Amino acid sequence: IIKSEKSSSASSKSTTLNDFLFNKFKCNLEVSTINLTDNIMYNITGDDISAEPDFLDGIVRAVNTIPAVKSFVLDAQSILEEYEYKGLINTRYQSGNVSEALEELAQTINAGIDAGTNNPIIVMLIGPVTFQQKSAEEQKAQFASIVEVAKQNDNIRFLIVETINNIKTISFDPWYKNNSDMSEGIWIGNGIANQFTLKVTTAAKVLRVEVDPAFGYNIHKGKASLIKLISGK
Repeated sequence: IIKSEKSSSASSKSTTLNDFLFNKFKCNLEVSTINLTDNIMYNITGDDISAEPDFLDGIVRAVNTIPAVKSFVLDAQSILEEYEYKGLINTRYQSGNVSEALEELAQTINAGIDAGTNNPIIVMLIGPVTFQQKSAEEQKAQFASIVEVAKQNDNIRFLIVETINNIKTISFDPWYKNNSDMSEGIWIGNGIANQFTLKVTTAAKVLRVEVDPAFGYNIHKGKASLIKLISGK
């Protein structure tokens, strides 16, 4: 979370937020954390999730460094297909066909259940709408069943990465609606003030200020805080 203190040399005239952060003021950066305890699913969204692949790659690599945590990345949009994950011993990456992805997802979830609470599982689903579009009806039912099994275990969490307009498409699907909190999430880049899917209580005029594409917002209990997005590079 970014906290800023006014410097003694700051100009009295109005500035953009980027001026505020980079030119006129001292900027103190603190680690921003997310809440994965209350709900099985956590949203990572924005106007275009494919616009910042380095951020998504950064999440994959950050999760891989957490002791005892295993992760499975199901990339239905192949956004991270050109990144190299073979060297990440705690991470499995899948952007192939639906049948293979579902089989590997089920194996990952079952392994997490067998391992118990000492070995958490993070499933990063990139593009759930695309994944649903590629799935036959029985495969959609299989995925919903996998989510229900995972829901019974406190050591399994899903990071749902999807463009904000597409979230509307799945917002009434029980597997998503019953397991996500729309007042929690990460927003990538600009545009947060122009949407009504996430429940944000921060004043719209604050959120309409243009920010650098490498920034976003951490939304916790509806309050949006400006953050610098991590990168795998």
